[in-house]
Amino acid sequence: VHRVTGRPLDEFARERIFTPLNMRSTRFQHDHAAPIPGRAIGYVRRGETWRIANSLLDVVGDGGMYSTVDDMLRWAAAFERPEFAPLLSRMQTPGTLADGRAIASGYGMGLSAGTYRGVATVSHSGSLAGYRTSLLRLPAEKLTVVTLCNNATANAARLAQMVAELYA
Repeated sequence: VHRVTGRPLDEFARERIFTPLNMRSTRFQHDHAAPIPGRAIGYVRRGETWRIANSLLDVVGDGGMYSTVDDMLRWAAAFERPEFAPLLSRMQTPGTLADGRAIASGYGMGLSAGTYRGVATVSHSGSLAGYRTSLLRLPAEKLTVVTLCNNATANAARLAQMVAELYA
């Protein structure tokens, strides 16, 4: 994004994605030392002791995004907005390997198409340092489950599945 627009990813995303979706608490963090209001500290357990585990990377694009459950649900609501349909369709199209085969996991440009217990899903998860996240969407059910954990041992994807099972 920076190479094409000359602007940092956070600035571009804020203008084109976050502000139109009213995602006021979401940002790409270009400087790991800059404060983030209301940020949860990441933790990892070492034996019987909990330790702080925050990212010291200043890399964004493949990660480095901070958000809230409310903002992620605003993102999920965009899946129902017609003006976002082309972008979301592209993000859900499985990538292609150099030999022409589709990526087996269904991963596209940020979203993975798949199934869970026979139900079509769209998902994305992430982890770094003491953080684990998952967004699990069941389009036919119009259900989205967001899990944001600040515990390096949490299985955010499994927690999302457990909530989806309760709903279904």
